[in-house]
Amino acid sequence: MGRTKITILLILAFFSHSVLGQNTISGKIEDKLKQPLVSASVILKDSIGKIVTYTFSDDLGKYNLKTDKMGKYILSVTFMGFEQENTDLILKDKSESIKIDVVLLSKTVELEPIVIKTV
Repeated sequence: MGRTKITILLILAFFSHSVLGQNTISGKIEDKLKQPLVSASVILKDSIGKIVTYTFSDDLGKYNLKTDKMGKYILSVTFMGFEQENTDLILKDKSESIKIDVVLLSKTVELEPIVIKTV
């Protein structure tokens, strides 16, 4: 019985350490009409552009990232047909909770005209 209690305590200690020692970055991704963007890519990159973690927005446009790392980062949000949005942030503390809502703007693409000639 004593061994079971010790095992349970060790598991709880490990779990609480891994949960409590993480920064959380969350928010909502919408277009300019306040419509949620489903499955937008949300990427946390370090200062040299290396991907630290990533996720996708849910059916309500909400996202949630967790990392145990601190330092300077770039939060990059992309969605097909929209301009990419990059936000600089600094994670100073473990257990920080940061909310960043993002509004993406439609991307305008100009195509070259196509000329069709008959022979």
